[in-house]
Amino acid sequence: MKCGTGKECTIDAESGTAKCQCISACADNTDVRRRVCSNHNETWQSDCHLFRHRCTCVEVIIRLCYNSKKIHTTKEDAEHLSRKWIDAIIWKFCDLDKQPHDRHVSRHELFPLRAPLLSMETCISDFLDNCDENSDHKITLVEWGKCLGASDAEMEDKCNQFKATQEAN
Repeated sequence: MKCGTGKECTIDAESGTAKCQCISACADNTDVRRRVCSNHNETWQSDCHLFRHRCTCVEVIIRLCYNSKKIHTTKEDAEHLSRKWIDAIIWKFCDLDKQPHDRHVSRHELFPLRAPLLSMETCISDFLDNCDENSDHKITLVEWGKCLGASDAEMEDKCNQFKATQEAN
């Protein structure tokens, strides 16, 4: 049996059947040069640690991963939280799109996001390069959303709506 990334084949003691489960443990890695960055800008001890975490966080679509804990929730709660997450992705894109307001975020406009992360320069640079799918040095709303795990269909331009709300407050 071939198991997917982050999973290992285990044998059920009672039935003797093979099944894939999330990796139970990864070897410790003390060599900082071997650490890996995720596309969510998190640094992990090794590929094993990253893939194990991903596996345990996505076992069931209705379970949500938050601070490495599984939270059981209803489908409606998951959809509501997902909508709030999508709105946060769109809001941050709109917030970064300063000068000019051209619905693209340039490297210059990304500076407020990058500056506090300079100690993780290799992580954030690779992350942002991967976001820029067409390598034009500008990140569109759709590219931004994809980079953060949202689908194209979820990315709707709400910049004017967010701006109006901010000005009203």
